[in-house]
Amino acid sequence: MSAAMSFHTGTTDPLWLSAWVPQSEQAYIGTLLGIFFLAVLSRSLDAAAYTYIAALLVQRHLVRVNPHVNAHVDETTPDLAPFALPVVPSFNWRDDTIRGTVVLVQQFLAYLLMLCVMTLNVGYFFAVLVGSFVGEVFFGRYRMLHGNKGAHMH
Repeated sequence: MSAAMSFHTGTTDPLWLSAWVPQSEQAYIGTLLGIFFLAVLSRSLDAAAYTYIAALLVQRHLVRVNPHVNAHVDETTPDLAPFALPVVPSFNWRDDTIRGTVVLVQQFLAYLLMLCVMTLNVGYFFAVLVGSFVGEVFFGRYRMLHGNKGAHMH
């Protein structure tokens, strides 16, 4: 069995298991939809993780807004704000295990999606791309919940 080393448009490429080979055009379209929803789910889990972390920070009162900050800001640079070091929460078995489990599932989905792309099937490739795009459009804003504006996507 030889693998194609360039993008191709075949509809009978195995996906993850040798037993999962779409045998018809309908099965191929169903596989594409499954990959699409898997990519959206991957982005939604990212949003769930950020929402969970933001809720923990609020619950533990680690996010504090102090309107009485008595810091001097130079008049020539009005957009500079006082710098505060981040507070690292203490270890908590329940919270850290939940967060670790979410990351485990996120990584699992990311590797499954990577394997889809590695088949070099154009349909699988675009299903991952479009699913990631749609998921980011719907769930990407949740990354801003605790100020992680430059978060890296997986």
